[in-house]
Amino acid sequence: MENKICLVTGASRGIGKSITRKLLENGATVCATARNADTLSQLSAEFSAYQKQLHIFPADLNSKFAVEDLCQSVSDAVGDIDILVNNAGILHLATIDNSSEELLRTSFEVNVFAPFALTKYFSRSMIQKQQGDIINIT
Repeated sequence: MENKICLVTGASRGIGKSITRKLLENGATVCATARNADTLSQLSAEFSAYQKQLHIFPADLNSKFAVEDLCQSVSDAVGDIDILVNNAGILHLATIDNSSEELLRTSFEVNVFAPFALTKYFSRSMIQKQQGDIINIT
């Protein structure tokens, strides 16, 4: 992973946090994103030994505009990425009576449209270089 640049969504806890840790331990530069800036700050503090390798990008993947801003911010900060880990996801457990169109739309934005947009944006340079990896976690 030495000299690899990675973007991990949902990086502040669970699987995303574990992936971020392993990538950092193996020498990668990691762009970590999650919707909660406070949990990202905690992540940064916890991984302070890797502060030169870790870049934090708060972003709510429920917003198309936030996803677009994330793509641009990551590109501006580190250039092209080598590995994209689409890990962020949400699950609304509700009966049909307790669910709503808004909850369904939020789920689709985070679980479908954001990974699509990130993949579309970052795969361009991967295709051009004929190398790169995209990992989708569902």
